[in-house]
Amino acid sequence: LCTIQLLHAAGDQDLSGNCSTNEEGRKTGGNAFIQYRSKSMLSKDFEGPVSWVAGPFGDCIRACPGSRLAFGKKKRAFQKREVKCYSLNAEQLDDHKCEHLMKPRKYKRCHCGVLSCPKECSDFDEDDDPSGNSEFGESRDSEFELVGCFPLGAGDVTGETEEAADFKCRDWTDDSAACRSGLPFYRLQTNHDMTPELCFEFCIGAGLDLFGLVGEECRCGASLLNKDVWRMAAPRTTGLLLPLAMQLPDPEVCPVRVYRWIGPFVSGGAVPEHLQMLHVGNTIYVDSIVSGTDISEEQEEDGKIPAELLQKFEAEDSALQKERAASGIEDPVWDRPCDDLDGCQAARPWIERTATAPDGMLSEWDTYVMVRYKFDTDVDDTRKEA
Repeated sequence: LCTIQLLHAAGDQDLSGNCSTNEEGRKTGGNAFIQYRSKSMLSKDFEGPVSWVAGPFGDCIRACPGSRLAFGKKKRAFQKREVKCYSLNAEQLDDHKCEHLMKPRKYKRCHCGVLSCPKECSDFDEDDDPSGNSEFGESRDSEFELVGCFPLGAGDVTGETEEAADFKCRDWTDDSAACRSGLPFYRLQTNHDMTPELCFEFCIGAGLDLFGLVGEECRCGASLLNKDVWRMAAPRTTGLLLPLAMQLPDPEVCPVRVYRWIGPFVSGGAVPEHLQMLHVGNTIYVDSIVSGTDISEEQEEDGKIPAELLQKFEAEDSALQKERAASGIEDPVWDRPCDDLDGCQAARPWIERTATAPDGMLSEWDTYVMVRYKFDTDVDDTRKEA
């Protein structure tokens, strides 16, 4: 194993380079490791970079009796999602433009004993075969391809920092120029030769679908298809995007060689979780660049509280403290004043229990507890799936 300069994922593929060796002969030393699992697709047979984007799965719905998916008397249920073809700049295309890529399934099996199912059923009259459970075809979702060569931005140089988490683009507001040549996240340097495979593993592990080599430096970026990075909104400035229109025609002159993960994206625009190796430091850094502000660990965990709501909370807390001080009652941390008739319902038991395993669960427990829940009407499928 060879180390890199940032906290990241673990793997077990031997990399060549200047690495220290431990007593067992394995290369190690440091706090970050990367494994090779990627394949490069340097294809020029198609018009431009395209990817499949799968939306979030919807509700679990039973197949109607008599439909081709009902399988006799056995009640089967499925979840469905939209799968569409997009260009790298997020333009929807005809599906045949993506036919050379692995298409994600539109359906997956679900169980009404685990997920709540509506009373209505569906015929699922689609051409796709929803009988399988795998979301992708095993290891076919870790491939990347060359996008092209791009110029080095004005004032952009390599090797000027030892920190991989570069915050220069956090304060960037210029729409007319690309920060860090369109790859605004991270500047990774290693103690051995940087390769596209190593750079890919690092960037995809952080949930970033674009990556590039600037000399011996690895940088990461995000396309418009990667909506999860942009928090399902438009980037605050186009200066954080790769300037596709500035691609150089001569591949022999290549100051910034850019590659991309080919997808498929899931949940409406996200790198699948099994390819990511995130920790709180990664998400705080990426969100700080995206938002253009310093984000604390508390804000990352709880989200940014609107000013008017924060003022309301502070006023309510102040009033409660005055009330308690006037009553002479101490303030134990477990004290939960409630104004509803049933109190706070603390420790109320779940009474819906069964000794029979619900559909879709293994029969391995003496008792199963049913916990009923429902989503607010404004919760979309992406948030439900998360």
